[in-house]
Amino acid sequence: MARPLTGDPTRAAILEDDARHRILVLSAPQDDTDEPIRAYLLDDLNLEDRLPQLIACSNRRQCATDRTPGVGGLSCLAFCVVETLQQ
Repeated sequence: MARPLTGDPTRAAILEDDARHRILVLSAPQDDTDEPIRAYLLDDLNLEDRLPQLIACSNRRQCATDRTPGVGGLSCLAFCVVETLQQ
């Protein structure tokens, strides 16, 4: 049986179900705060036109090597997707 991972709470994530529906979750609340959870249901997105901006963001934030809890790895890419979509 798999053991749960423990560590600092994640602040951003991209979740996907078996039907490949994706939800981008940002700003999960810290303990004992009234901060809301922001979640975006992602439709099938054509990011091909925005790929240069997405790559530039991931390079600038060093997503490939950043393993900082809460903001590195996939969280880093999630923030870049949102940043790219807002441009």
